[in-house]
Amino acid sequence: MTSDPEMARTIIATMNDAQRTAHAWVTVLLDTAYPLAYGGFLGGLALRFFGSFGKYAAVPALGVVVVDLTENLVQVLALANWADALDAKAWLTPLKFGLFFLAAGIAAIALVIGVINLFRKRGA
Repeated sequence: MTSDPEMARTIIATMNDAQRTAHAWVTVLLDTAYPLAYGGFLGGLALRFFGSFGKYAAVPALGVVVVDLTENLVQVLALANWADALDAKAWLTPLKFGLFFLAAGIAAIALVIGVINLFRKRGA
């Protein structure tokens, strides 16, 4: 969760081998599935309810998936002692959260559009 590379290094340095291995597996398994799930959901809402603009409205959702998976890769590389690219967390983590909140806002608007369309169809 931290975007501070030095703090991430400190946290990793305090872990023993078993903790680093467990954290790496959780990152690979769960932290890979999670962005795919929420990115698909948020992007799907944009695609479904924004009509011809849906593909543009879904770009932040796609972007957050790519950035989140990149951040996961950086973390696994550090946890496995393969490479230290933790400096990238200084911009990857804030970018991830910014794209997530943008995509979530677009999805909220998409839901409002969907509800309005539902009431219009029932009233017609």
